[in-house]
Amino acid sequence: MPALFQSSVRDFINTSISEIVGTLSVKYAAQGFTDQKTNQTESWAADVEKLQDSLRQASQSNTTILDWLVLMEFVIPRKNKRIDVVVLAPGSIVILELKTGAYSNDALRQVEEYALLLHYFHKSSYRRRIYPSVVSPVAPASNVSNLRQTEIQFEELASTWIAPTGWCNWDNLANCLQIIGELSTTSESRDDQNWGNGAYYPVPTIIEAALALKNGLDIREIAHSEASEDEISEVTREIQNVIARAQSDNQFAICFLTGVPGSGKTLVGLSLAHSRQQNG
Repeated sequence: MPALFQSSVRDFINTSISEIVGTLSVKYAAQGFTDQKTNQTESWAADVEKLQDSLRQASQSNTTILDWLVLMEFVIPRKNKRIDVVVLAPGSIVILELKTGAYSNDALRQVEEYALLLHYFHKSSYRRRIYPSVVSPVAPASNVSNLRQTEIQFEELASTWIAPTGWCNWDNLANCLQIIGELSTTSESRDDQNWGNGAYYPVPTIIEAALALKNGLDIREIAHSEASEDEISEVTREIQNVIARAQSDNQFAICFLTGVPGSGKTLVGLSLAHSRQQNG
């Protein structure tokens, strides 16, 4: 499991702090981090206690929050980035970056990066509203108004799925969660229990794919499609061979490439357009 700890909100607020911290410590050591600092354990204990209080308070006015999931120390697949806390609500993902001191612009950029990485590279996060936030004991009152902000519903825009990065202190985190609970109503069935095991699944837009290929990246480095990487590469090579023969024999050639939507036709075309072998 990519997260060191995972449970429902109901179980999380009813589990002792020592048991949760013990689970985090054991899983942390099992991943090869044998030199665990005392301040890490103390930080986990303090964060768990405050998070339990916030979730308990939020669930008092909205009991459906008890069925949400809490994940602590979640590692984004292949990105080597660890998120302090992820809370899964129906159709929504709450990312919490917990700070013991003052929050900063660096912290805001950090949690925004987490949101973008989940949106673009984590299959289970695809088409889910993401709410990134920094929690600091000395943060000003939450900018909760941003949570209700709506974007133009153009599905390829990251801003459609990622809320403006927010901040809050422990005193008003419960209020933020209650608002997200109001906004997170969906009838779509999702397997949240296995969300943490979601695959690395980069799906760039056509423009992003074109830019990446132009900058020298290979197809297998930028995208996943219904066809396998080997199949896409094989088709690309075959068309390149046709082009090479046409150039060599001073002839014209037309290639027709067919396939179901999402099979990789656009990626083949972009790869050919930016291939160094074509020399323009």
